[in-house]
Amino acid sequence: AAWAEATVPEPTLYPGEQAGRVEGRCRVIEHWAHTLVEDATWQWAVVDAADRFEDADERWRFVEFQERRFGDLDLHAKKREALWQGVLEVCELAEGMLADQAFLLGDAPSLADLALYGGLHPLVFVDQGVPKEHAGLQAWWQRVDAL
Repeated sequence: AAWAEATVPEPTLYPGEQAGRVEGRCRVIEHWAHTLVEDATWQWAVVDAADRFEDADERWRFVEFQERRFGDLDLHAKKREALWQGVLEVCELAEGMLADQAFLLGDAPSLADLALYGGLHPLVFVDQGVPKEHAGLQAWWQRVDAL
C-alpha cells in the first residue's frame, strides 16, 4: 500500500481530513481483513474451491496444499456449519462499520475497503457471495465491486 500511495497518490488509499489517523485505521482494518476475515471465509469456501479447477493436476496440487493446512477436506466439510458461523461473525462486524456510511471509513473508498473486499472474495469465488443476512454489506460489496 505504501508503494502504491507513493507511486500514484491520487486517488489516495487514505481519504479523509486526518490523513495520519485514517492511515492507521486503514492499516488495522487491512490486517483484520487479511487475517481473520480471509481465514474465516477461506476455511468455509475451501471445500467448494477445489471443484473450480478443471485441470486434474492443478486440482490435485490445490487439494494437496490445502489439506496440509486444514487436514482431509472431506472431514473439513463436516465442520462447514460451524465455519459458516465464523463467516457470519466477521460479516456482522464489517456491516457494523458501515452503519451510516458508504465505505468503511466514510464517503470514499480506502485501503480498508479494498482489503475487506479481498478478505470476502473466497465467498464469491465459490458462488456463495456475501451472506444474505447482511444486506448493508451486500450493498457495500456492489459499490466496491463497481470501482
